[in-house]
Amino acid sequence: MQFQALLKANFPAAILSGGAAVFFGYLGFGVWALIGQMIISSVLISIFLWMNSSWRPQCLFSFSSLNEIYNYSYKLFLSSLLDTIYKNIFVVIIAKSFSVAVAGLYFFADRVKELFITQLITSIQSVTFPALSAIQDDTERLQQAYRKIMKVMTFLVFPVLFLFAALADTLFQIFLPDKWLQAVPYLQLMILSCLFTPIISINLNIIKIKGCSGWYLLLEVIKKLTGGIILFFTFKYGVEAMLIGQIISLALNYYPSVYLSNKLVRYNFIHQLSDFMPNLLLSAFVALSTWWLQFYLHYPPLVEFVLFGSFSIIFFIAGAYILKLESLRLTWEMLRNIKNNKRKY
Repeated sequence: MQFQALLKANFPAAILSGGAAVFFGYLGFGVWALIGQMIISSVLISIFLWMNSSWRPQCLFSFSSLNEIYNYSYKLFLSSLLDTIYKNIFVVIIAKSFSVAVAGLYFFADRVKELFITQLITSIQSVTFPALSAIQDDTERLQQAYRKIMKVMTFLVFPVLFLFAALADTLFQIFLPDKWLQAVPYLQLMILSCLFTPIISINLNIIKIKGCSGWYLLLEVIKKLTGGIILFFTFKYGVEAMLIGQIISLALNYYPSVYLSNKLVRYNFIHQLSDFMPNLLLSAFVALSTWWLQFYLHYPPLVEFVLFGSFSIIFFIAGAYILKLESLRLTWEMLRNIKNNKRKY
């Protein structure tokens, strides 16, 4: 739970390794600059964590500790390994079926999505998982806590996802050469697939907290089998078809995660739908309004980003206030509590 210490390790490592990648790229190392960035980042994070922690490893081995965590952890490891293989298969298939240029555009869009979107979602997960593990035996409190998390998380994440998709073209025009604009449709479809990530991740967190790592692995296998079958029928029709198939796959895999989490904390599909659907509909309406305005109002890209971005945020908050969404109240209380805690320290 020492998130400040983790920030002190991860943030400077990201800045320094990113700077090193730019420097290596300037020297002409090409793709090796990206490989160097990943290695330097890992080394620096290890060094900074060592500096911020009093714990030191010892030359000891405990079979009792191994037995205690083995049955739980190996299933999570297999799930992570399966997910990593599945994600990289997409790039291999695209490069094999189409061209290296198309694979490069896909990979670049995926990296942008990972950098901005996945990090946002995983950051929330990393905070909620250890905090709620403390009440894993109190089913009633756990259900109430996760309902609040569902409302707050989707209230924060959904508008970011939709707004990012609506303004993706503008952002690319601001920061990147025109040749990368071809990656915008890929990124937009990837972002839409991420809509299911926060709500599925909440159910997976419940399953992990309750110690049902076997169920976690089962869901991962189902998800990859479903995705693999859809991929088999869509890859021949192009990258856009593959990404649309990915959206369909995640939508189909949402229900199994709800079904299993409901068995553990009685948080069923109807409850979850009532908790996140208002945030989803409002976010979609605001994003569509922003996307529509871009066809009629033409300004320099930076002006459009500031103007439409500000409009979207104000419009979304005003809409939540008018509709009296509970998510707005819970989010405001959370931000106020964070501010009060900072004052204490």
